Amino acid sequence: FCFVWSNRCSNSCMLRIMRKERTINIIILAVCIILYIFIRIFRTIYSGNAFAFLRYHFTDLLAPIVVLSYSGLLLNIVNHHSINKFLQIIALCVFCSFVWEYCAQFLYSSSTPDWLDVCSIFGGGFIYWIIINLSAKENKNGKNDS
Repeated sequence: FCFVWSNRCSNSCMLRIMRKERTINIIILAVCIILYIFIRIFRTIYSGNAFAFLRYHFTDLLAPIVVLSYSGLLLNIVNHHSINKFLQIIALCVFCSFVWEYCAQFLYSSSTPDWLDVCSIFGGGFIYWIIINLSAKENKNGKNDS
């Protein structure tokens, strides 16, 4: 939503874009919660390794999406800022990877650091970036702007 802060955009335009961004982040959170519940149920049904990615790494894909959308929602509500730049998202993914894959092993004995988890975390950040940029292009082109 880089164009939000330009001089060409009026206050009412900016507020519409911010409201849409809030809605998008709420939808992202809701979808992630539903997917997480599905995965928890799936893990109880399937005990084999046939769906290893879904069993072991899918939640690592969802986690940064949840963190980014929740953080973006809070920033948007509090001071009308957003997390939409690629470097912001990468920085948050680096921090999450460090905490969840390195620091967690010292706090939880059952924690197992894995490079696939790190890839999943960055994959989740990339998915969030794509969703946010697709919605920004819709706003910029004037679509769905009511």
